[in-house]
Amino acid sequence: MSPKSKGRKRKDGRPGGGRGQGGEVRRLPFVTDGDVTVPTDDDEAGPAAVAAFMADMPVTDDGEPVMSAEEVAQMLADPVGGLIQSLGGAILDVAGGPDPLEAEASSASVLPRLLQVGRYQPERVAADDQPGLPVADVLDRCVADPTPEALALALILAELATDAGLRERAGAVAAQLRTRVEPPAWAPALGRARLVGAWETTDVYGDQANVLCAFDRGPLFGALGLHGLVFLVDFNGPGVWIKDLYPVTEVEAARAELRTAAAESGGAVHFVEPPREEVHDVLAAGLAASLAGQVRLVEPDEDFWDTWVLAAARLRSFAGTAEGWGHSRPDTELERLVTEFCRSAEAAELDVPADLVERYARLVVRYGNEADGGRPLRVGPGKTVSFLAWAAGTFHPEGIASITGAERPTLVAVVGAWNAWAGRRAGLPEDAVEALQLVTDIGIGPGGEILALDGAAVAAVGDGADGADGGDADGPDELPAALARIAEELARAQRSGSRGGGAAAAERRRFAMPYRRAVIDGVRYDGLDPEDEDDLQMLVLGEYPEYQPLLEDPYPSEPLAVGATLHVSLLALAVARVWHDHPAGTWAEAQRLLGLGLERRDVLEILAARAGEQILGPSSSGLGLLVRRATMLSEIGDRPSAADGGRGASRGGTGRSGGWWASGSTGSLAGTGARGYWAPSSTGSRGRASGARKQASGRAASRNDRRVAGPGAGPTSSFRVRVDIVGARPPIWRRLVLPATMTLAEVHLALQLAFGWTDSHLHTFSAGYVDYGNPGDVDGVEDEHDVRLRDVLAAVGDVLAYEYDFGDSWQHRVVVEEILPDGEGTVRCLGGRRAGPPEDCGGIWMYNEIVAALEDPRRAASSDLSEDLEEVLPEMAEMLPYGPAHFDREMVNDRLRRVPVS
Repeated sequence: MSPKSKGRKRKDGRPGGGRGQGGEVRRLPFVTDGDVTVPTDDDEAGPAAVAAFMADMPVTDDGEPVMSAEEVAQMLADPVGGLIQSLGGAILDVAGGPDPLEAEASSASVLPRLLQVGRYQPERVAADDQPGLPVADVLDRCVADPTPEALALALILAELATDAGLRERAGAVAAQLRTRVEPPAWAPALGRARLVGAWETTDVYGDQANVLCAFDRGPLFGALGLHGLVFLVDFNGPGVWIKDLYPVTEVEAARAELRTAAAESGGAVHFVEPPREEVHDVLAAGLAASLAGQVRLVEPDEDFWDTWVLAAARLRSFAGTAEGWGHSRPDTELERLVTEFCRSAEAAELDVPADLVERYARLVVRYGNEADGGRPLRVGPGKTVSFLAWAAGTFHPEGIASITGAERPTLVAVVGAWNAWAGRRAGLPEDAVEALQLVTDIGIGPGGEILALDGAAVAAVGDGADGADGGDADGPDELPAALARIAEELARAQRSGSRGGGAAAAERRRFAMPYRRAVIDGVRYDGLDPEDEDDLQMLVLGEYPEYQPLLEDPYPSEPLAVGATLHVSLLALAVARVWHDHPAGTWAEAQRLLGLGLERRDVLEILAARAGEQILGPSSSGLGLLVRRATMLSEIGDRPSAADGGRGASRGGTGRSGGWWASGSTGSLAGTGARGYWAPSSTGSRGRASGARKQASGRAASRNDRRVAGPGAGPTSSFRVRVDIVGARPPIWRRLVLPATMTLAEVHLALQLAFGWTDSHLHTFSAGYVDYGNPGDVDGVEDEHDVRLRDVLAAVGDVLAYEYDFGDSWQHRVVVEEILPDGEGTVRCLGGRRAGPPEDCGGIWMYNEIVAALEDPRRAASSDLSEDLEEVLPEMAEMLPYGPAHFDREMVNDRLRRVPVS
C-alpha cells in the first residue's frame, strides 16, 4: 500500500477531533473538512444516485469507503433512518471506552451543518447545501426505532446541540431510549465536564492571548483524567473574537509549553492564571463574535469551525460575571483622556494643528471604548492596525466619515503620539513603546494608503479613492520578477569570490552566517553551505521558523507570505554580500552598525532593506513594508551610540532578539522561543500553514493578466525558466530553456523528462484563469495541443502552474527569468538541484519525510509517520539509487533531446 492511501496524523501533531491512540484526536470517519453526507427526501436510491454518492465517499485509514454501496442505497431509500444509523454508528465506532471525549469532539465538526448553525445558518449557505432533514424528525425516528445508534445520537445532541430547547428534547429522548437500549460505556460521564483550571499567555500589549482551559469529569470519573481546549483570542476584530480553537488531551504538557514560551520571551509574553469568571466572559464574547461574522479583516481558522460546538458546551459548564466582557466608559471620562493627551509632551511634539490632534484623539478614544471593551488606553500593534482600517473606511459605524488619503499621514502621526503617551502611561517597557512606534512610522504608503499589520496578514487598507492607490494590491503579481532580480544580485555576489583571507575573512563569514545546519518544519538539515544558493536560503529560513509554514509556495499570493518570501530572499542576499564583502565596503558598514549596539539580525535587516531599495526601488509594492521597517532601523543605526550618550539601538539585548521583527508575541504552543515584542509574521501562530496549498490557476492568472509585458517573445525567442516543485525541502528545481513556439503538450513532456517523471498520471497547466490539458483525460480544460508557450507567458516574472498526479498533487511553478531573443529552438537544461521524487510516494510532504529519513535513519524512528516510513524506505532507496541529493545535468539533457518542438 502506498503511503498516500494510509491515514496520517496532522503535520503539526495536534489533535483534530476526538481522541485516539497517542493522544491524537480523530474525526468521524465519514467527515471530510467538517462536512457530512446528508441525503434529502428528493434523492433517489437508483444505481446512478448510489454511484454518485460513492464517487465522493471519504475513505478509512485503510483506503476503503466508509460506507458500502448497499449502505448508501439503504440511506438514500430511508434518509432519516440512514442518517441515524450512519452518524450514530460512527459515534459508537470512534468512542468505545468510558471517556466521551472521542464522541463529543468527533461529532462537533458534523453537527453545525446538521443543525444549520454557525457558518451553516440558512442565510449563509446556498439552498442546495442545506440538510433538508429537520432534527425533530430525526429525534422522532429515534424514539420510534430504538437502536444503539439512535441512543448515541440522542445523547450527543443532548450535550452539544446549540439550542436549549433541542438539548432538552434530545435529553428526554435519550432518557426514554436508556430504558430500552443498553447505553454506551461513555454515557455516564457525558455532561459531567467541569472546569478545573485556566491559564493564559498574553503579549505585553494585550493584543492576543492563548487561553488553555482544563476540564475533568468530576470525582466519580477521576480515572478519565483531564482534557482541555486551547483558544487563540484576538482583541482586534474589532473587539474580542476567537481566531483559532482546538482540543488537547495532554493538558499538563500544553500548560508547560505556555509557561516555557513566556519564560523564553524576554518579557514579551506573560503567563497568568486569570479568574475563571473573566475567562468565561472573554471566551463567550469572542465565540459569539466569531459565530456572528463580526470579524472584519480575517476569518477564524478551520479548526475553530470543527470545535466551536464542543467549546460552547464547555462554556455552559461554568459561569461568568453578570456584566459580561467589556464595559463602556462614560463620556466625561473619555473627554478627560482626550484633554490629558492633548496637553502631553507627546502631543506637543507633533507638527499638527491642535484642532486635528483633538479630533483624531477623540476618534482613538471612541474606538477603544466601543470596539475594545471600554479600554481606550490599551495600545498595541494589532489594535493600531484595526483602528487604522476602521478610520480608513474599511469598516466603521455610521456617522464616522472615512479619513481621506490627504488626511491619513496626519492621523497616523497622532496615533503614533497617542500610542507613545498611553503606552508610557500604562507602564509598558520602553522597548515595547519604541517597537509600537515603528508600526505607525511605517504606516503610510506612497499613495496615502494605510499599511496595516496584524500578526496574521500584511494588507494595504484603502478604497483607492481620494488619492490612495490601493497599496499592496500588486505585490503578489510583482513577486516573481522581484525574486528574479534579487537572485541575479545574489549570484553576482557569489561569483565575486570572497575578499581577503585569514582570520579577518573567517570573522566576517562567521558573522554573515554562523550556522551550517537548519531545522525546517521539524526536519534537521546538516552540512549546509552558505556559498550555495539553495543552502543559503535554507540557513536563513532556519533562523526564521515563523516563516516556514508560509513558504511552501515559492510564489505566494497571500500578503504575509509575499512579505516573508521577499524578506528571506533579501536577507540571503545581505548574508551573501557580507560573506563575500561584495560590493566592497559591505563588511565595513556592518561593523559600523555593530559598533552602534545593533544586534546581528538588525544589521542584516538594514543591509537587506538597502539592497531592496537598490534593486527594486523604495516604493515597490509588496516590498515597501520591509523597506520602511528596516529604514527605521537604519535611522536608529545612524544615531549616536549609547557610549556617546545617545539612546543606542539595542532591542532588548536578548541574544537572538530581532526586536520588533522577532518571532511572535503571544507565546505560541509551538514553543518557538519568541523574542522581542511583536512581529507581523507570527503572533499567536502554531507554526502551520493555513491554506498554503491552493490551486494555482488564480495565482498564475492574477500575475500574467495584470503584468505589463516587456518586449515579449517573438517567433524565434526562447524562455529561460526556473521550474520548482512546490514545497520541496531542500528545493528541487530545474533551469530550462524552452522555445516560445512549443505547445503546452510539448512542455508537459519536457517537464516529465526534466524531473524524471514517467507520465503515469493526469496533469494540467493553469494560467490566466484558464486550465489546459488533454480534454480526453480531464474535463473542463482547453486543449494543450492548441496552445503555445508564448500564448501564456509574455514577460519576465510570468508564472505557469503545472500539476502532475492529482492524487499526490505535485505542484510545479514555471517562472520566466529571461527572454532570449534568438533561441536555438531546442529544449535544454542549464542547471538544477536534487533528484526528482519517485512516482506514487505520497506527495511532497511525505517525500520530505522520506528524504529526511534516507539522509538520517534516526528520523524514521522519531517521525509521526514511522510505520509508513519503515514500509516504504527500502523501495524508495531503490528508486533513488544515487540518493535524493543527486542531480545530473548531462543526463537530463540527454532526455530532453527527445522533446519535439513545433
